[in-house]
Amino acid sequence: LLTGLPAKVVSDDGSPHGPRTFALWNPPFVDRTKSARRSANGEASDLFTTLVGQGVRTIAFARARVVAELLLRYAREGLRKVSPDLVERVAAYRAGYLPEERRRIERELFGGRLLGVTATTALELGIDVGGLDAALLVGYPGTIASLWQQAGRAGRGKDPSLAMLIALGDPLDQYYMRHPDELLGKPHENALLDPDNVYILRRHLPCAAHETPLRVAGEDLTGLPNLSGLNDDEHL
Repeated sequence: LLTGLPAKVVSDDGSPHGPRTFALWNPPFVDRTKSARRSANGEASDLFTTLVGQGVRTIAFARARVVAELLLRYAREGLRKVSPDLVERVAAYRAGYLPEERRRIERELFGGRLLGVTATTALELGIDVGGLDAALLVGYPGTIASLWQQAGRAGRGKDPSLAMLIALGDPLDQYYMRHPDELLGKPHENALLDPDNVYILRRHLPCAAHETPLRVAGEDLTGLPNLSGLNDDEHL
């Protein structure tokens, strides 16, 4: 429906990966009477610093840009005390950086100069980060697909890897801490698309045109939604 071409379902994961340990980490109570727990950001920072300090190549996923930067700051402060030579071998990666900055971080991560990176979903997929050993997820990312996508950024080769979900204090995260089978046994969500949604198409066409110029006139638009909102000779 999306392209007008025959489609084939690919349901088997053929990517190489070694054994993965998936751990659920619930921050300890600081006030049990109020059900108050230690900050997930503080727990993630300590875990990230410990792993990097032991030479474990680690990525920590945060749900907000400011948290990714905060984790980096905490990690560098911790590394200055125990392994000052590693301070410059960790970095943050998020939307908002200049393209040349992002490309440099990607190269250094792939090449092994960086031992750790704190990131938003900007590194969840689409970029080859090389062989990482551990993935820390600060809070449930919202979908099962994102959970496994982020966890799968570590362990791309045959070596063992670690994935760890560090719970926030919200009810959903705490529910999964008490019912791990509900989390780890759930299937991925179905992908939903509406091939007749011209508003979504208008957002996607400029992305396609960035790589190859497009022209509506004379093109075979079989399988695409009605483009009546575009002029016949409109270029993108």
